[in-house]
Amino acid sequence: MSKDHEMTLEEELAKAKEEAACLKAELQQSKQIQESFMACMSHELRTPLNSILGLTEALMEMVYGELNEAQVDTLKDIEQGGRDLLALINDILDLTRIATGDLAIEMGALSMAEVCQTAVKAFEGKAESGQLTLEFDPGGYENVLMSGDELRISQILGHLLDNAIKFTPNGGTVSLDIRVDSRDKTVHFAVCDTGVGIPKEDLPQLFKRFQQGDGSIRRAHSGIGLGLALVHQLAELHGGTVSVESEVGEGSRFIVSLPYLPVEEPAKPHTQTARDPVVIKKALVVEDSDAAANQLARYFAERGIQTERCPRGDEALAAALRTQPDVIALDIQLPGLFGWEVLERLKANPGTKDIPVMIVSIVDERQRAQALGAAEYLIKPINRNQLSYALCKLTAAAESVEEKTSNDATECEAEEDDGRAHILLAEDNDANVKTLTDYLRAKGYRVSVARDGVEAVAQTKALRPDIILMDIQMPNMNGIEAMEKLQEDTDHRHIPTIALTALAMPGDRERCLAAGACDYLSKPVSLKTLNAVIEKSLTTSSESCVPA
Repeated sequence: MSKDHEMTLEEELAKAKEEAACLKAELQQSKQIQESFMACMSHELRTPLNSILGLTEALMEMVYGELNEAQVDTLKDIEQGGRDLLALINDILDLTRIATGDLAIEMGALSMAEVCQTAVKAFEGKAESGQLTLEFDPGGYENVLMSGDELRISQILGHLLDNAIKFTPNGGTVSLDIRVDSRDKTVHFAVCDTGVGIPKEDLPQLFKRFQQGDGSIRRAHSGIGLGLALVHQLAELHGGTVSVESEVGEGSRFIVSLPYLPVEEPAKPHTQTARDPVVIKKALVVEDSDAAANQLARYFAERGIQTERCPRGDEALAAALRTQPDVIALDIQLPGLFGWEVLERLKANPGTKDIPVMIVSIVDERQRAQALGAAEYLIKPINRNQLSYALCKLTAAAESVEEKTSNDATECEAEEDDGRAHILLAEDNDANVKTLTDYLRAKGYRVSVARDGVEAVAQTKALRPDIILMDIQMPNMNGIEAMEKLQEDTDHRHIPTIALTALAMPGDRERCLAAGACDYLSKPVSLKTLNAVIEKSLTTSSESCVPA
């Protein structure tokens, strides 16, 4: 081979490398432009929606004065339109992030039954307005934990339930159930309906973007065909699949199958150090938007939490040092200093490093926030339920549930009685204890824990609680036996006792009431329902308590 020919090959190789480098740089620049555009669109679309939804909610709650029924109905329509638009924006952004590889699955321990129960709860109102029966069957997996991304699995179930309700005529039924195939190590979430069904010719296109069935009934409903495409993509990101079985006029069954990765204990939340346990009485809201700040202040006030506001990022550290709040709600896009830098400064300063910081922002960058030390992350627009749940987790983030003995009763008795109602929770399952104690303490109750029926009887006699939540299946002495023991004692038989059981078998309710329970709830327990039953029971004695 001639020297000239060798030089030509070297030159061609160098040129090809240079072209490949240029192409790589162009692709990287294109991706950065796309990411920047989506971030900008997210901000520009969510920001006005946040104001619209926040102000609409305030008007509906008559913060600015009384409204008549027609005005309230109109505001409900505005709010629903805003929520629909927000859902569409979220779907578009998520699909775009999946396409660019920027949406990461954050695996953690989750209760399958609780995720399903929460999803069903969110659609109860919509099902009721459509005169539909909405059912959930945990399939015996009430206390079973698996590894998965709770947020994304909730999204999957939410889209499927929304579709099922949308396409099921009045009087129909929508159901969600769980089934674990231990042989294939797969968990199946199935959403079934008795709706209009899907023609067989439409099934191959169902999970593609911007595709909907051509039936006239399906065209009568809103949507641009992104929901099922997102379900498909999110299932694949989990290493799973989604399938559908349907007959026109008989209904549909959507099955999401995910790898079943069982875990024994729930993931431990971010722990505080110097301020354990967290008691939230004062909040600092670092937010430049008046509407967003007022909304947060209103939510905090409903929980008896005093609020101070700082509208600038460069003034946040000084405000935190001055006010020493129990929690900081921090926006990211702030004047003066971005929220990320504020968070870094708060965590670097000895006077503020142990204050839990809750990010409340338009942007979705949970991983970055967690890496910098944020305790919670909420994406605007938020509602009071989201804030309430975040505060529930913060309130007991540093509290560990330890084995209780009879000596613990003396410690509980020594706690300051500040007038709050005292609940004795008799429960042996760690995950249930954690969930219930977090929630009940956030609701303002004092909570003591007994791990079996023997402890429940002993602590009742030692502490004289205002109310007892009694699990039925416990070691040493079950809940039925414990209630019967307490009924034998005239000093304690008047204490209202709510029976909690995962069995929900025929006759269980009657057995519990006969043993002395004033009410009976089957697991998984709706926390909102539980709180309502507790409030009702606290206003009556065991003699006048009427079973629900």
